[in-house]
Amino acid sequence: MVGDREWGIVVQARMGSTRLPGKMLRPVYKGLNLLEVVLQRLLSTYASERIVLATTIGSEDDPLVGIAGAAGVAVHRGSSANVLDRFIGAAAQMGWRHVIRVCADNPLLQVRSMAPLVQAGLEGHADYVAYYYNDGLPSIRSHCGLFPEWVAVDALERAAAEAPAAEYLEHVTNYLYTNDRSFSIRRIPIPHEEQIRKWRLTVDTQADLDLCRRTLDELGDDGSMDLEHLCNYLELHPDMLEEMRLNKLPHEK
Repeated sequence: MVGDREWGIVVQARMGSTRLPGKMLRPVYKGLNLLEVVLQRLLSTYASERIVLATTIGSEDDPLVGIAGAAGVAVHRGSSANVLDRFIGAAAQMGWRHVIRVCADNPLLQVRSMAPLVQAGLEGHADYVAYYYNDGLPSIRSHCGLFPEWVAVDALERAAAEAPAAEYLEHVTNYLYTNDRSFSIRRIPIPHEEQIRKWRLTVDTQADLDLCRRTLDELGDDGSMDLEHLCNYLELHPDMLEEMRLNKLPHEK
């Protein structure tokens, strides 16, 4: 692969969730917790050397370090509040010029969606590549819980130097996609957009976790679960779509 050692996958995880404390350790599929499921999905396609867990220096995150170690995945520990700096540090530790950002609260992560990000990022020399809705919304701003992002490390370093507000340090990439005249942005259309717009498959609350458990229990998990299969399943279960609608947080309604 062109640029084979130029990129890797940074998995963002910590225990300090306010809406669902300790959610990373909560079982979601066949006794595996959230972090284990996400790592398993990634390891179904990518070598462990391609992945690093970015967590905090807090002792509450020690169990996550243990999970990564058991999976053969490297760990970088950094600031709890400055997640942007944590990502830059993880990339520097691994020697990567580009990273794919994965949030560990997405147990239905579409691993097959990563290859187009890598291709677009390397061939287009892009600072930021993501799946986008037709109205210009990047997938990370929704709660579909399916798609990662690609970002150049030097673009993250620029963001760290220029970003004027704490929100940019917490959310890692939003300084880039909200300043698209300053950065090279590549947009990949979200497949099955009309259906996926209805979905909430990220885990932020207990209700989200329960729904993801049901989805995985009924569909199974081959690591890279086919998106078509997921679309067909959810369209046949309008009760689950209604549950997703009800699970939206107040600021999302």
